[in-house]
Amino acid sequence: MSTKLVKKSKIHSKIQQINQQVQASTQLKGDREQPGSIAKDGKTYEFKEVSKTAKVGDKDVVTVDDTNKFSDETEGTVKEGTTHVIYVYKEKQPEAPAPKGSVVVHYVNEAGEEIQDPFKDTTDQPTGTGFNTAEGDREQPGSIAKDGKTYEFKEVSKTAKVGDKDVVTVDDTNKFSDETEGTVKEGTTHVIYVYKEKQPEAPAPKGSVVVHYVNEAGEEIQDPFKDTTDQPTGTGFNTAEGDREQPGTIAKDGKTYEFKEVSKTAKVGDKDVVTVDDTNKFSDETEGTVEEGTTHVIYVYKEKQPEAPAPKGSVVVHYVNEAGEEIQDPFKDTTDQPTGTGFNTAEGDREQPGSIAKDGKTYEFKEVSKTAKVGDKDVVTVDDTNKFSDETEGTVKEGTTHVIYVYKEKQPEAPAPKGSVVVHYVNEAGEEIQDPFKDTTDQPTGTGFNTAEGDREQPGSIAKDGKTYEFKEVSKTAKVGDKDVVTVDDTNKFSDETEGTVKEGTTHVIYVYKEKQPEAPAPKGSVVVHYVNEAGEEIQDPFKDTTDQPTGTGFNTAEGDREQPGTIAKWQDL
Repeated sequence: MSTKLVKKSKIHSKIQQINQQVQASTQLKGDREQPGSIAKDGKTYEFKEVSKTAKVGDKDVVTVDDTNKFSDETEGTVKEGTTHVIYVYKEKQPEAPAPKGSVVVHYVNEAGEEIQDPFKDTTDQPTGTGFNTAEGDREQPGSIAKDGKTYEFKEVSKTAKVGDKDVVTVDDTNKFSDETEGTVKEGTTHVIYVYKEKQPEAPAPKGSVVVHYVNEAGEEIQDPFKDTTDQPTGTGFNTAEGDREQPGTIAKDGKTYEFKEVSKTAKVGDKDVVTVDDTNKFSDETEGTVEEGTTHVIYVYKEKQPEAPAPKGSVVVHYVNEAGEEIQDPFKDTTDQPTGTGFNTAEGDREQPGSIAKDGKTYEFKEVSKTAKVGDKDVVTVDDTNKFSDETEGTVKEGTTHVIYVYKEKQPEAPAPKGSVVVHYVNEAGEEIQDPFKDTTDQPTGTGFNTAEGDREQPGSIAKDGKTYEFKEVSKTAKVGDKDVVTVDDTNKFSDETEGTVKEGTTHVIYVYKEKQPEAPAPKGSVVVHYVNEAGEEIQDPFKDTTDQPTGTGFNTAEGDREQPGTIAKWQDL
């Protein structure tokens, strides 16, 4: 180690020691009284010592006399006058800057040509700082693309020269390193990554598989299907995975073709469906592996002959009266269904209605006709295409099967007898005192009635012409007093009962009322209180305690100060 460096180290150690002393002193006494450093006029001064004299250098800092005393102690007791303590500070010399360095990575091809901008791995760091230029793809990319070429990492250069080019010029400030890791040196350290151009790989052989669809003459009936396109050789293929690749039927030009087989040769009928050469191969297998070029598979289809149409039939229901006359449009129960299909013409009211109305008449279902003729009419003419059935259920036959429903005219029924009940209200002379009340109106005979269910039917009293009548009794006869209240005949009947059953016609019930005589008025009385002095002279107006109340009503004239005042004042006339 040089003498210059040893001295520099000792100075640095001494400065640290002084700083530690200053910090300790500051902690004990406080930075305000004894600051560790003082800045003045652009200079920094650090605490050195407590002066042993009042003179520092050639200057009398303190003039000692009777009132001014000097002390070289930082602690003590106060003396009369002023005691002066002097802190001496030394100017702090600026430290020499610590040496620094950087690390740069270069990226070149095998000719030494730059293929990517240099990367600053470390910039202006203290010497001795560790570096690593291979920490990730940013510092040491696996590949670099430039000018349409791709370069792959090859190595860290062992020299500053690559190919015939000086990638780095080494001097006092520029150093070369063949290591990706190390410590920073003063100046710039250069690391060079060399990349090799990547040569394009020869393309892997590929192949395709095509399916052809032909009839037995070798004629194309559907466009070829590309099952596999440009896949690496050895890739598996299957041309029969679904209806898209191997359809069961194909339609073309009004004909239908059904799958027959996979052709065993490239020729079908007299046609070469596939011309086999170096790039076109033929296969009679639906599954295999792709070969270079195009492999062709041929599906052969046979024309499908049209089938004879299956026989069909229909079932029709006819609706006629007993004379064979149509009373409702026929109903198509089954239409153009295969023979043997089941039918049922009586499944609901739509097929076999219970009644039919026509021209103001109502017809009710009677029976299923046993013959095609009803009355004197041929409802169905039976021939090769028209058949008759007397069954509502069966199986469809070729042509049309006819079922006939016969309906009988419904005769109108005699109306059920009905009746009403009326209540009359009369006085003892048989005179009407209130309008009759219709208790029951046009109800079937035998219906129950009750004319005394409430005050509306049997009021307790009736007022008429200023008189009041009270209920007396139910009349036992149709005559009250000398009046015939009800004239009994075939349609009008009399009853002395308030309850019963309705009879045909009108049943009359008579309520008799008796005139109510007015009662004599009940006796009433009043109570008056008088107020007099001992001479009997009135000293206050009388008080009406009770006025016109029924006799026997209680009274009390002493209920309060209003009725029985404790004192009364009355003025004497002057």
